Amino acid sequence: MHTSIEYYNDSNQYQILDAVLAIATLTVFAPLFIIGLLHTYVTHRCFFLHDECIGRQEIPFYLYRFEGKGYYVKLAMLINILKGEISFVGPRLVRSEELQNALELDWRNLHFKSKPGIFSLYGLHKKTGIHCVSEFESDRDYFRGEGFTNYCLVFLKSLFCLAFYRSEKTAAKPKFVIFGVNIDNLSLKEAVNKFFIETTSEKSITLNFVNAHSLNLAFKHADFRNIINKSDFVLADGSGIAIACNRIGVFRKGNINGTDLFPLLCERLNKEHKSLFLLGGQAGIALGVKNYVNAHYPNIRVAGTLDGYFGNHNTASAINQINESCADVLLVGLGQPRQERWINSHKNQLKVKVIAGVGGLFDFYSGNIPRAPMWLREIGCEWVWRLMQEPRRMFKRYVVGNPMFLFRLLTNH
Repeated sequence: MHTSIEYYNDSNQYQILDAVLAIATLTVFAPLFIIGLLHTYVTHRCFFLHDECIGRQEIPFYLYRFEGKGYYVKLAMLINILKGEISFVGPRLVRSEELQNALELDWRNLHFKSKPGIFSLYGLHKKTGIHCVSEFESDRDYFRGEGFTNYCLVFLKSLFCLAFYRSEKTAAKPKFVIFGVNIDNLSLKEAVNKFFIETTSEKSITLNFVNAHSLNLAFKHADFRNIINKSDFVLADGSGIAIACNRIGVFRKGNINGTDLFPLLCERLNKEHKSLFLLGGQAGIALGVKNYVNAHYPNIRVAGTLDGYFGNHNTASAINQINESCADVLLVGLGQPRQERWINSHKNQLKVKVIAGVGGLFDFYSGNIPRAPMWLREIGCEWVWRLMQEPRRMFKRYVVGNPMFLFRLLTNH
């Protein structure tokens, strides 16, 4: 059983640290705290509003808040910290009405072993768009951490992300526009569902990912921008999009990068006994991805592989090879903007249900390049890892491109 977990952080041991941090925060933000008290009293004739939540050992308590909007209304929660009901870091705060519908006993038995926190690892993952299989697994990963160090890391990473990621309460529009590019606002699960709805249709659909680099290219090159906008789905990838969404006041529902989408896609392909064709990468890279798929998803037929160096004179041969394979899904990893241009030029000749441009995904799943450690991904800095892996190739994209993206964002929105 999952619940026989002996490792968990009991946040009671951090009560003194919580109290010190709460008093320091109250001291710094005393004027805002007093405004919150007065505003709530004038409006409701009481100093605090409250919501019934569930604490350690499933004991109910009232979580305080002020009247109004914005982060200052949450300053009232500092009183709950001083009372020892919650911590700065712990499992996610759960409202009483939510627990009434929660049937996952493994999750409940683990989640309520410790005081809830204003910041949680699960909340951090949701805010940054990192895919987690379940809240249970996210809680388990937190409780497995090394006590005080883990507490401090989640606290600092959460503070860092407050500056760059919008709250879920912000409007989650179905589409948003950055530098003239129309982007679909989907979560990872929604993206996979859309993907599979389209595999049952008669026509082929195209799917592309955009990140800060893509948007820099779209800003400079109108033809590339038009190609992206012709895609059936354009998915938001990376921390640059998160910063842009913060700038334009849109909540991004997910960080939809190909590396996180690929295993979810393969799970569905495996379940439905569908097939893949892998096009791109250096010699042997696509074959390495095929070996990974065969080892983990035995019901997927990898219909064919082809490296990305076939050249323009062999394009017709490549298209024939793909069509003769009868693949359901074609993944194209030729790098930007080459892959988007290639897909746009040849999509009408290709007899596959879904064509997706996936950038450097093949490098990760072939084992050619390791994925960034989780702590870097949690603060939206996976690009730093990519720069470290290939500094010469990635220098212009990140060291020059990222500041340019921010400048364009500030001056064009």
